[in-house]
Amino acid sequence: MTLVKICLGPGNHCCLVDPGPFSLKPQDRVVIEHEGGLRLGKVVGVYPDPDMQFSGRLKSLMRVATPEDLAQEENNLLLEQRALQFCQDRVEGHKLPIYLVQVECLFDASKIVFYFTAPGRVDFRELVKDLVQEFRILFQIDPVGKKIVDDFFLDVKF
Repeated sequence: MTLVKICLGPGNHCCLVDPGPFSLKPQDRVVIEHEGGLRLGKVVGVYPDPDMQFSGRLKSLMRVATPEDLAQEENNLLLEQRALQFCQDRVEGHKLPIYLVQVECLFDASKIVFYFTAPGRVDFRELVKDLVQEFRILFQIDPVGKKIVDDFFLDVKF
């Protein structure tokens, strides 16, 4: 069985995938099903071993990335940058005691996730109103710990 290691972007973990009928090599871009949605990732390792047995649940490889997928990724990066800047401005405007670590847009642009750290509980009600008014799509605001923050800055370069 051949397994392929896919990294899903800065701050995200890597996962093992059964490549199925696809012949993949490092640096190939692929679309996989991950956590209920499609994600664009990069092949970082290929492990061909006909005797390998794997008992965990593997992610589904949907396809090798198309030019349209790569264009969607560029659009998502622009949306992430806009969302990060807007959210940082609103955090400062509301004087919230948080540090915005990263913003991630799902591959199909159906949801934006804002990752942050804070020293304690934070009242996000006004920020949520601003985000809803500006983006009009699903979003979530997730706290992250120090280890995860370190992972954002020590990750595979895309």
